[in-house]
Amino acid sequence: GFNSFIGPGSVVAGNCTIADNVTINSSVTLAPNVIINDNIIIGALSFVKNNLIISGTYFGVPAKKK
Repeated sequence: GFNSFIGPGSVVAGNCTIADNVTINSSVTLAPNVIINDNIIIGALSFVKNNLIISGTYFGVPAKKK
């Protein structure tokens, strides 16, 4: 997406959709076919297995909104 960043060591599997103003920090793994909506930050070393719809900060294994 526009104005989005994917950090070093991150893995985007399959056909993921990344919207605008998304920050994916270092060593994040996105499961196949995940959708990341606008204005989301994903913390380092997180695993995203579900769609992230609501704007905010997510982190952990699995990634959850904090």
